Amino acid sequence: KATVSVLYCKVAGYRAKAKKKMSRSVGSPKGIHIVGAVGGVVLILGSSCLGVVYRAGLWNWLPVFGCLTGACALATATLHHMYLRIGDPDNLAFITMGAFSLVAPAQLTIAWTYVSPGALGFTLWCFLAFWTHMATLVKPRMHGSLFKVLISYPATVGCFAAIAGAPLLPAAWLPKSAAIAVCVVFPYCLGILGVIQSLWPVKRNWDVIKLQAGPGCEPLKTDAPIRVPHNTPSSTSLRIIQLTDMHLGPYMTEERLATICKKAVDYNPDLILLTGDYHTPESDHTEGCLVRALSPLRGFQHCYASLGNHDAESDRVENQVREDLHELGIKLLVDESTVVEVAGKMVSITGHGWPHRIAGVLRNTPAPPQDAVNIHLIHDPGSFQFLPSTEGAIAFAGHTHGGQVGLLSLGLKLTMVGAATGHPDHSYWGHGVNRLWAHRGQGFRSLSCNWVPRLGVPAEFSIIHLCWLKKRDGSEDGVRAHA
Repeated sequence: KATVSVLYCKVAGYRAKAKKKMSRSVGSPKGIHIVGAVGGVVLILGSSCLGVVYRAGLWNWLPVFGCLTGACALATATLHHMYLRIGDPDNLAFITMGAFSLVAPAQLTIAWTYVSPGALGFTLWCFLAFWTHMATLVKPRMHGSLFKVLISYPATVGCFAAIAGAPLLPAAWLPKSAAIAVCVVFPYCLGILGVIQSLWPVKRNWDVIKLQAGPGCEPLKTDAPIRVPHNTPSSTSLRIIQLTDMHLGPYMTEERLATICKKAVDYNPDLILLTGDYHTPESDHTEGCLVRALSPLRGFQHCYASLGNHDAESDRVENQVREDLHELGIKLLVDESTVVEVAGKMVSITGHGWPHRIAGVLRNTPAPPQDAVNIHLIHDPGSFQFLPSTEGAIAFAGHTHGGQVGLLSLGLKLTMVGAATGHPDHSYWGHGVNRLWAHRGQGFRSLSCNWVPRLGVPAEFSIIHLCWLKKRDGSEDGVRAHA
């Protein structure tokens, strides 16, 4: 419980509160168990790496493994100290570097012993690129194409290969060819495929998705949100384009995001909704970056935005996002609502900050007009369950990047996020008479930077054709009541 509480506060942006809870938790018996468990995992993983080196007959290369691991540990400690000095205590970066420090040297040691110089060269290149990229985050900024090709993309391949390859290391006990294929070639190929899919060009023709929502929907008698099929309504109330999780950085350049925004405007939808997470460390330290990237949205009449968890990592980032959106004339809604007339219909739009504040926001904001289209911007689809199930609303969220890694490209719905959490990860969900569209996003960010690319979960470029169903006669009123 202490760990979950700390992580929740961290994600929500309450760093001071998280630090206070951590100091209180670590000193308690539960905290000691948590620290002991984390230390045990690290010890087991490190011992496994040593065991792999020994059992695979690579004992003569133990000095190489030891030197690489020691150098990685020194780099991790040094960089994390420098991040703290610049006011960016990113624990995810520390965890990423720590895991990489244990697994990548074992992969390099295997490659050094078994593989040709060419394959070893690529593995070593990715290894050095990762640490070079981490070093540049001491003074982050947006980089040019040459840096991304030589450093950023190989760094992603190397880090993802280490993460995906960690549970495969025991295969080093297999014969030479099988060990190389499983421990080195397979995870690095996955990393390369992920980078390619993450850089895939913006779709020329965006998908049209037809949805039904509103208090007239069939109530779902479930305790938690469930995935529901897309409907094919014969009429359309509103045309909506959602932009979310853009994450300006190595994989989402200013030019790429500007192209996406221009394409969205060219479709002339009734609403453009932005549901947060605009930056990576590189972009939030580059002045004017977001304004230039979102400039095609300037002057669009009905464009509304909310914040994501990465937009509240510090007061500096949040204030910068607020100023940039204000400069573009985009209405930012954080724990507040607005009612506008769009395409001849009254539309209520409520933007939410953090999940635990949703109930309070609904109590303190006016109920939407009768028969108005009721829209909520919540960023994290896990927050959907906190909307009263009789609200009769449609929520738009992102955050999960569609599950990030999964089998959607093969026509299956399974994703890493969905399997691990059970929370909405992509597509359409329902809870009571509420509905949720969990958008896959246009960009991605993971483990403090871009270390886990999209793999089997493509970015989403879609236009929502929303059919709003009014309250049916004799059914429960879908508009919330106020005390």
